[in-house]
Amino acid sequence: MGESYEKLVRTITTINRLYSVNEEDIFKILNVSKALMFNGHFELLSDIHTDTFLRFALIAQYPWLMSIISKEILGWINQDNVGQVDVVLGTSRAGKWFAYDIARELNGEMKSRAVYAKTDEYTGYPIKEFMDGFSMKKNERVLIVNDLTTTGTGLGNLIDLAESYRSKVVGICVFASRAQQASRLENIVKNYNFHSIVEFNMSGWNKNNCPLCEKGLDYVRSMDINSLTNSTPLKEILKPLKGLRAA
Repeated sequence: MGESYEKLVRTITTINRLYSVNEEDIFKILNVSKALMFNGHFELLSDIHTDTFLRFALIAQYPWLMSIISKEILGWINQDNVGQVDVVLGTSRAGKWFAYDIARELNGEMKSRAVYAKTDEYTGYPIKEFMDGFSMKKNERVLIVNDLTTTGTGLGNLIDLAESYRSKVVGICVFASRAQQASRLENIVKNYNFHSIVEFNMSGWNKNNCPLCEKGLDYVRSMDINSLTNSTPLKEILKPLKGLRAA
């Protein structure tokens, strides 16, 4: 018999310093949502290949789980000298639920609003342009949020977008980051007030040196799994992954 889902989750998960919730709250988020997929073959937005994938939308479908994350972010904001937040900037994909919920929580004391960057249809990355109807002003204090970062490329685009409006990025927060060495992410962590709630020690290979590809195993693209406009059922998208454990 294989390892239980909960044991697999605990094997790859490192929880960083927490400000408002406890470690069991974080594991509850992952165990209730079953958001992690194991024993698959995925191509991430960064072109990195991996056998493990986080589908944040499965967390976002539960408002009470999102509220745990938002409570933790509020604790970080209040205890780590982030200060006033005028705007919470997220993406038009999974990160939009994250941004909205945090802005909702902040409305009690800061009257924050949520705004969203467009997403490139081909790469899946946020681009340096707002969705229609959204913008920000010079000198506004911006909190950037997203569900997951691997290399920091998406976060970097969000930073560039905010700073192009001469707004001030006062904090950057993700639910999770993958244990990958990436110079852009390292620079973000060094130069901005950055908080990741959890670290996932997931496998990661360059797509030109992937052992799963060498075995001839099919892969699916993360952007196809996460697409909000894809008419193909998820079951069909995941069909090539023979050994996938999704729960």
